[in-house]
Amino acid sequence: MAGTFRADQVGSLLRPPELLKAREEFTSGQITRDQLREVEDACVLKALEMQKQTGISVYTGGEYRRSGWA
Repeated sequence: MAGTFRADQVGSLLRPPELLKAREEFTSGQITRDQLREVEDACVLKALEMQKQTGISVYTGGEYRRSGWA
């Protein structure tokens, strides 16, 4: 496929399943805020590594620490 394709990253990435599960567990009181933060940290590091591997020059933490957005 020839040609140049442009994509703009606006910051938000889809939440991985482990982060969605941790947010549900936090909301229901099954895990602490610190435990949620550990999952968020791990997911952010994975997202950063994935972006690095794709070769893009600007990285985002995926806004994984936000509980919602519109």
